[in-house]
Amino acid sequence: MGIVLGYHAVGIAGERFQYDNTRSHIPFVLAPGDTHYMALNIPASLKERGAAFVDIELVQEGVSWFGNPLRVAL
Repeated sequence: MGIVLGYHAVGIAGERFQYDNTRSHIPFVLAPGDTHYMALNIPASLKERGAAFVDIELVQEGVSWFGNPLRVAL
């Protein structure tokens, strides 16, 4: 199973209101401790529907989310 980037839409009070969203595939191998910047497609409609933040996180499809998400304001 591959490792991808996923995100959760989060409201102003911290509630997750859209959990399962589009995944962004990582087209290369990252070694432990490596860093890389990449663009994610997050629809503007999330903010229109009340999202204030997205929690971006690594996920192994069919297994689990890694934990320790990065919260980004919309």
